[in-house]
Order: sequence, then C-alpha cells, then structure tokens
Amino acid sequence: MKEFIRQDLYDNLLKSLKSEADFIQVVVGPRQVGKTTLVLQMLKRWEGSKLYETADIPGTPPLLWLEKVWNQFKQTFKVCLLL
Repeated sequence: MKEFIRQDLYDNLLKSLKSEADFIQVVVGPRQVGKTTLVLQMLKRWEGSKLYETADIPGTPPLLWLEKVWNQFKQTFKVCLLL
C-alpha cells in the first residue's frame, strides 16, 4: 500500500527538528486530522536519537507529567517529539 505524506507538514516538522535550538516539538490539532500518522512517519525516517511520548490521555495532561517528560528528554536527547 502506498503511504500518503502531507509533505508540507512533514517538511515543516523536519525543519524544526533539525534546527539548532533544543526544543520539544509539540504536534497539536483536532482529532482525526493525522497528527499521529505524521509523527510516526517522521520517526520511521528520522536518523537521529528519538523517543516518542504521547499526551493522548483524557483531558489535559497535568503539569507534573509535562515536567517529567521534559526532564527525561533533556537529559537524554537533543530533540524531543511530543504528540
């Protein structure tokens, strides 16, 4: 089966991941628009270090959860992709 890629979104995300700044990349949007698909496509092709963490829990994740994820990634990786 041929894989569909939203090239514009993919390219923007790739550019952000390759930037010099050490940031968590957060992908947000309405349900069922392809956020997870985009991120999984990126992870499959990303050659650098990676660790995938999802915030797909009911309601807004608590601040403590976000702090834990941030600290975990900053200690281990330069780039973090959070969905």
